[in-house]
Amino acid sequence: MKYPKIYLAIDNCFATKRWTKPEAWSKIISECGLSYVESSADTECDMLYHNKDYLADWQKITQKCTSEHGLSISSVYTGHGTYSTLGLTHTDERCRKRFLEEWIYPHIKNAANFGAIVGFFCHAFDTSVLQSADKYQEYVEILVSQLQKTATHCKNNGVIPSLEQMYTPNQYPWRITDAEYLIKSVSTKAPLYLTIDTGHQCGQKKFPMPTEETIRTAIENKTSVYVGCDEAYRVLYAAINGNISKEKAVADILDIVSTTPHLFSSEEDSNTWEWIRRIGRYSPIIHLQQTDNNSSSHKDFSDKNNATGIITGEKLITALYESYSKAPEADMPPAVDKIYLTLEMFYPTAEKNFNIVDSIKTSVNYWRTFIPSDGMSLDEIYRNLK
Repeated sequence: MKYPKIYLAIDNCFATKRWTKPEAWSKIISECGLSYVESSADTECDMLYHNKDYLADWQKITQKCTSEHGLSISSVYTGHGTYSTLGLTHTDERCRKRFLEEWIYPHIKNAANFGAIVGFFCHAFDTSVLQSADKYQEYVEILVSQLQKTATHCKNNGVIPSLEQMYTPNQYPWRITDAEYLIKSVSTKAPLYLTIDTGHQCGQKKFPMPTEETIRTAIENKTSVYVGCDEAYRVLYAAINGNISKEKAVADILDIVSTTPHLFSSEEDSNTWEWIRRIGRYSPIIHLQQTDNNSSSHKDFSDKNNATGIITGEKLITALYESYSKAPEADMPPAVDKIYLTLEMFYPTAEKNFNIVDSIKTSVNYWRTFIPSDGMSLDEIYRNLK
């Protein structure tokens, strides 16, 4: 088994609306002991918000500043601007086309200029899409088609795409089986890889498939329980309000649930380590945030947060090693040979600048105990744990 090289990086989203010029965030990142940067579109390089001449100058300035500070752009990533739109799976085909051709394709070109990974998440399913399995699958296939075009454009530009996994039914892929299906389906045209975020397993446990007992208890106690689509909720609240019998409601809801399996997750989907064991070898980027698995708050790796958080270097390295120790899988792309463990930490608007820099240094120090130098082989890092 050939194990990948591991690198420690940081998303420069921490600098959004603060240190917006490349010379500013480059200097901070270098002084914090890092050499690799994930460039977020939110930190003033958005493909639609910004003037084309500005973007061309931004690329030149960024190349100059990162070089002066000994940095490399490991990936370019979409940000909150694209996260807030239906994007690639908009309900209107015209919007889907514009987003692909005027946002994603220039984003790919931007990455190619840096020789970087193309990271992105810029789609969602409207609630109307969630109401039936057939409509849901229709939009999954729209997404597959959009991603095949994206992956092909990446291949033609000499870069690889890395789509981020999410954690709710309207943000596909949100389950491990969805992720595997998407990678296989898109990779029939060109390789697609997946970004795993260590905090994106917190939502799945909110969407378990209800049982007869949980539905019955909810009706008896006049409380809500997750039952999936709108029709199932109409039946549930009709029973709670006494408009239909409990027994009929339970039977009808279970019948509806059986026809809408796309809305329900399994226990493994809320397990960060299971995601890494199953998908890690197809993940050129792993976003690092500390979490208690109850929210995706993108906290740093301070002693305080580590005391209550579930993310540890030991567990992550072990899960990655186990992923690479498995036999090759049919219809999947080749395992990646480089993985960028990328700190992705968010800070409140009112947070003081000094505290942010100190937070980054603390987090870097934590992860450097596991990755003392960039480019170490995963098996070497794993042996060091022992």
